[in-house]
Order: sequence, then C-alpha cells, then structure tokens
Amino acid sequence: MEYQYKETVDWGIIKFEWIGDDPDYIVVLERHEEDRFTVAITHKELDLEYYSYWTRSGKLTFDSLEDAQDFAAIKLSQMKQGDYSGCTGTLTKKVAN
Repeated sequence: MEYQYKETVDWGIIKFEWIGDDPDYIVVLERHEEDRFTVAITHKELDLEYYSYWTRSGKLTFDSLEDAQDFAAIKLSQMKQGDYSGCTGTLTKKVAN
C-alpha cells in the first residue's frame, strides 16, 4: 500500500501521519512524541474501526514505520477476511451527518 505523509495540528499538537487509501478502508500510521507508531484502520462505509493502542487491542505500539506498515498490512488482510478482533463498532452502515 502506498502511504502519503501529512503533518496536521490537533489541539495544538503536531501529528505526523502516513495515510494509506484502500477501496474500503483508510489506514493511518501515526508517529507519536516518543517515536513510537500506532495503527488505525477505519472502514469507509461501515461503523467499524481498529486502533492498535486501545486496551482491547493490546495497547500495541511499534518501533519503526516499517513495523507499523507490516502490522497494518496483516491486520487489514484479516479485516478483509472477516476477522474483526480488536475492532470497535458494528457491521452496520455509517449514518450520514
């Protein structure tokens, strides 16, 4: 998956993100202040999200961008095959605001 680097400011905190776009999912790899990475995967149409640092996901962080990318590829493959372990939400379509 190709990732696009993006810096944003959220509540005065600079966020360093690599964003990957899949037909059904958005993948965000974020570098935090302590140089650890987290993985977030959100389904574009369903109310379904995975975040590696949630307690239910094991509070996972990664040492490098490459490790985060490798994990994201594995987790995305699992989600596409119907394994939603560690995810939150439901398989219902998102409600438009």
